[in-house]
Amino acid sequence: MAEDFGGNELTGGGEGTKLMRLPKKSIQSEYLVSVLLAIRDFDTIIKNLPSADDPRPRLMARQIVNRILDDEIRYKLIDAFDNKIKEISNDKQYTNVGMKSIRIVEVSQDTVGEVNSYLDEFFALHKGQAIGDV
Repeated sequence: MAEDFGGNELTGGGEGTKLMRLPKKSIQSEYLVSVLLAIRDFDTIIKNLPSADDPRPRLMARQIVNRILDDEIRYKLIDAFDNKIKEISNDKQYTNVGMKSIRIVEVSQDTVGEVNSYLDEFFALHKGQAIGDV
């Protein structure tokens, strides 16, 4: 099942680089499961926050965004996320660290929601799936 692709300057592989050919359906399923598990971990972090200034929601949100396959969408979402975090950090309306931290957690949640929308569109989960049709 493995095929020798020889490698190139992009893959870093040389002679003998082997890539397994997997059915597209299997890859899509594995990708979806990996992202959903990361989102589940994000939910667990949110449920178990010891304090609002815990950096894990922000870091995990970035990790989830970085699983988006489309480079353009991924870079735009990361830029928007980073800009929003900077905006919150510099905003004088947040008079204490707790208020800023809560807002950063909210932005992290919203960003993960955007990834959910991406998955919905990528896999046609919401609009295109027909249950029971063969």
